[in-house]
Amino acid sequence: MTLLDNITKAVAGDATAAPTTGSKFSVVLNAPEDFHGLTPEGGDLPGASPVTRLAGWRIQEADAEAIYSVQKLVKKLRRKLKNPNTMDREEFLGLLGSFPAERLGSVTDGELVGLLAEGCVVLGLWELLKGLILQGHVGWFGASDLVEKLVERGQSDLLCLYVRHASDLRASELLLIVGHFLSPTRNSREGMLKVRKEWESQCLLAMEKAIQKGVHEKVATLARDASILLMMAHDGFSSSELCLHYLFSSSNIDGLVMSSAISKLGGLELLGLIRYLKKWLEKYERFPEACPVPEAGKVLGLKACELVPSLESVARGLGLVIDEHYSYLVLNSQLHEEVKSAWRIVSSLVSVTDPCCSIADVIEKLCAIIAIEQWLEQSICFKARRLAGFEFKIQNDKKYIYLKLITGIWPPTIVRFRHRPSDSAIGSQSPAIAGFRHRLLESIVGGRIPETDWRLPDSGTGRRNPPLTARFRRPTGDSRWNPTSDNLRIPAPAAGICHCGRSPAIVGF
Repeated sequence: MTLLDNITKAVAGDATAAPTTGSKFSVVLNAPEDFHGLTPEGGDLPGASPVTRLAGWRIQEADAEAIYSVQKLVKKLRRKLKNPNTMDREEFLGLLGSFPAERLGSVTDGELVGLLAEGCVVLGLWELLKGLILQGHVGWFGASDLVEKLVERGQSDLLCLYVRHASDLRASELLLIVGHFLSPTRNSREGMLKVRKEWESQCLLAMEKAIQKGVHEKVATLARDASILLMMAHDGFSSSELCLHYLFSSSNIDGLVMSSAISKLGGLELLGLIRYLKKWLEKYERFPEACPVPEAGKVLGLKACELVPSLESVARGLGLVIDEHYSYLVLNSQLHEEVKSAWRIVSSLVSVTDPCCSIADVIEKLCAIIAIEQWLEQSICFKARRLAGFEFKIQNDKKYIYLKLITGIWPPTIVRFRHRPSDSAIGSQSPAIAGFRHRLLESIVGGRIPETDWRLPDSGTGRRNPPLTARFRRPTGDSRWNPTSDNLRIPAPAAGICHCGRSPAIVGF
């Protein structure tokens, strides 16, 4: 009999035995004491199965009392929080006083922690909630909507602590936190000012340590390095950007979760994030002697040194922005200068230091974006777009298009054409203009796109015609359409790339 068979038999037990249900333990049990009392069921017989049932399970009296007190407190809190208007702070704190404070560190009941956090938010007991976050309870068992409630209340300082001490952050929570820091509201100013004051106090303490006399040389050097690092993290950053330090210095955030949150940022939020990361690149370019000093927290009491993002984490964050918004960075002219300036700074950093993997990856991506932008600015197709008076809008996933085209794969692309009336034909869509566009398309594409794929019907009412969906595909039997050839190396954001003589051309108006 195999070990798996023995385990299955032991779990199944006697078919006539009554089924047993597991107890719900809401505290960490005293395992050594409990396990010592277990004995094999039926005695230790020779030749018996290696997997046998154990009998004699008994919970210690202290653990049983703690479990009972937790269950009792959960019932009271659940009943009170059904109608929070009937409960005040004194009553809530009185309920907490009935629970032994020394057992709070061993609580594993997620419902209790969630109810405590909910009560703190409803009654505004922020110091008590801060204690729960610092002890790590909220990160594991907190309410699922705690981050949303903190964002609504504008508790930016508690959100910073949540990011630092909570583990297993969800993408939805991280998106709310990043959006709150990048687009702060009026009620969040007080919390962000608290964060700034904490950074200012740490900077002043670092300055005092740096000019202190009569200390060991190693301690003085550590204090000077810490003061430079904190000066970089404080000067030039707004209060909301100081809160972002907690995100990019945290080791609790998974890369996939961060990537998912960044991919859902809007245009203004994305611009703010790029400018924030670019500030850090400028700081590291200006102060190349800056380096992480994690031991400053224990030696000098400068815990803020652990919250300063490293150059590698900044480069990794910028790489995630490029990966998730590649096509948007190329198409949006407002971001071109930001991308070019970031590329210049990164190139300067690499020229004086050995680049890490994250920085080298960012350089490659920034170079690709800048090359595409320069090609688009010189493209004759953009001149044709202005002459024809049409604007384009990509309908399908921009990121998918770019990632595919960069690797040389040619997927079908859907494009929406919308007419923009010129000065000579305001508010009209005449057959002459439609015919001119038809001839222009044929001249650019070389007549290889069927008319039925792009033709815009004329309504004859003088109104703007509805958008036309055109499908651009590789013509059958055309050997010149080779995605791996030199003529088709440049990715086109508008629709696709077609072969026109010896140069690529963008189709999209």
